[in-house]
Amino acid sequence: MNLSKKAPSCIDLERSCQVYKCIQRKSALQPGNSKVILRATGILLENLYLEGCVGKLRFEADEPVERGGIDLAPSPLEYFVIDAVF
Repeated sequence: MNLSKKAPSCIDLERSCQVYKCIQRKSALQPGNSKVILRATGILLENLYLEGCVGKLRFEADEPVERGGIDLAPSPLEYFVIDAVF
């Protein structure tokens, strides 16, 4: 993937705007129900290799061998760094 070239936007900005406005309207009608709660669960599978779930999504994380892991998945630090892109 060549990141130096600017890729065309694949985000439907009109749809995103409509969803945002819909959420605003619902929040205005029911101020007490405007909270969003996310729950995460995790299980240690082996050594530092773990699996976590948020909603329908499943994530795996591990540490490299030099930090005591078995290097089967991205490290938590790598997830944190890629998060800056989003």
